[in-house]
Amino acid sequence: MLSNIAKNLYCLFCLLLPHRKTVIFESGDNFFDNGFVFANYAANHPFYKKFKLVCIGKRTNIKRESLDSRLSYFTYDDSFKKRMKFLKYSIRAKYIFFSYDNYWKYFKLRKNTKIFFIRHGAFPIKSVKDYYDSMFNNKNHYYVLSTTPFVKKQLEDNYPYSNVSYFLSGMPRCDLIKKDKSSLVFEKLGINKEAKLIIIATTFRHFDNPNISFFNDEFPIKLSNNDIKELNKKASEKNIVLIFKLHHAQFCNISDFSYSNLMFIDNNLLEENNLNNFDLFNASSALVTDYSGIFMDYLLTNKPLGFILNDIEKYNDKRGFTISNFVDYLPGEKILSKEQFFSFALAGFNEDKKFINERSLAKTNFIGEYENCSEKLTEEVAKL
Repeated sequence: MLSNIAKNLYCLFCLLLPHRKTVIFESGDNFFDNGFVFANYAANHPFYKKFKLVCIGKRTNIKRESLDSRLSYFTYDDSFKKRMKFLKYSIRAKYIFFSYDNYWKYFKLRKNTKIFFIRHGAFPIKSVKDYYDSMFNNKNHYYVLSTTPFVKKQLEDNYPYSNVSYFLSGMPRCDLIKKDKSSLVFEKLGINKEAKLIIIATTFRHFDNPNISFFNDEFPIKLSNNDIKELNKKASEKNIVLIFKLHHAQFCNISDFSYSNLMFIDNNLLEENNLNNFDLFNASSALVTDYSGIFMDYLLTNKPLGFILNDIEKYNDKRGFTISNFVDYLPGEKILSKEQFFSFALAGFNEDKKFINERSLAKTNFIGEYENCSEKLTEEVAKL
């Protein structure tokens, strides 16, 4: 929470400084999520030309080429100097767009500052009540992005707040699917271009814990060392590479993991190679996931999906879900055992027409049809 001194200085700033047109973007330091993707779009859009554009994150060093030259990057921390600079940007802001961290919940923004939560997923399958309560329990008014009428209704019904208005727009990061860099994925990751790539991306079970074992504690289906060796052997025989894409909250110790056809990837590795999730999607043949919203982005590819659901009751007791019957909306194979996981991971891509109607319906429900998501968001912002 801001100190009393900071609050008093904030009030002083409000009284003495003229209102300057600034736009702030926050994206959880994920350069291919909605906040910073939208910032790069805004940097070259006439609507934002008159504004000073500022990206806020916690990194002390960034790849400058990840952001357009018109964008400033501000590293936020708890130091007094940084807080004052943060307040200066905030009280001058015309618009604020954030995807992860609501730094503005601790104080009241100016009445003519509009703050948008543009989220980091099309729809929260997992319950986010505690997260939303902590984010919206303050005096600011928020506009929250909803990708479709179905999503909007579910959010309004499950997370009603008097200071929140849900509005329809596409997610800016979905525009990245249009840039097909499949060949670069194979090159940068050192993978035979003739291989089939299968992405395995499940949500976290233990938040930010680096001392846990991925296959014992994080992956929903426990795999022994012998299981992993067998999986690698079968993948090698079929010229398949299984890419385990870590959730941004997973910090598992994988330093000793070395197999010919199994590999781990996180956001840092992607960024180092100028790649993003959507590049992986375009290069892949199928996705295996669970309760992660990543499948909604993957619907843009119209490729096969598999869902690991063997610990659904345990997960429901621990975390809960936004809608109780969400399994009915999953457009793909339901995986409940190690054998079924092996089968889908090693052959599921061959049945790309199976569940095609279900994938189309899921896309309508969760993603929507947008030619340009960033442009749609800009249009909605201009209406307010």
